[in-house]
Amino acid sequence: MTTRLDELLTELRNADAARKGLAKANVKKVLTAIFEEIDGVNRIRVQGWTMGFNDGDPCYHQQAVSVGCDDEYEIIEEEDRDDVSEELSDKAASLLSHLDDDFEILHDTNWALDIVRDESAEDGYRISESFYDCGY
Repeated sequence: MTTRLDELLTELRNADAARKGLAKANVKKVLTAIFEEIDGVNRIRVQGWTMGFNDGDPCYHQQAVSVGCDDEYEIIEEEDRDDVSEELSDKAASLLSHLDDDFEILHDTNWALDIVRDESAEDGYRISESFYDCGY
């Protein structure tokens, strides 16, 4: 016997799957465009975290993005930076920053994504996810 609670659970699971599908499509669309249009970009790093302590203020999910070259957070090591103009790098990082909610839906929190150009991959890039601890 199916109850209203079972129906609601199914409805919520379907809505969650739809949100994840849309988030994945958004991320794929933006990453594909970046790697297709900016030849010099070979590496992107996106970090997401929730601080564990904030002196009584609310702790919330935050993200930092680096595309190819120098960035304010220095999350790409010097030797791994690409030769790409700051203007194009900033434009791509801005696009990825608009996907904050999508990345959180897909990966939750406390992660680092290394997204690397890979011509042999189906989408032209591959993503490696690792744990990230912001340290506070």
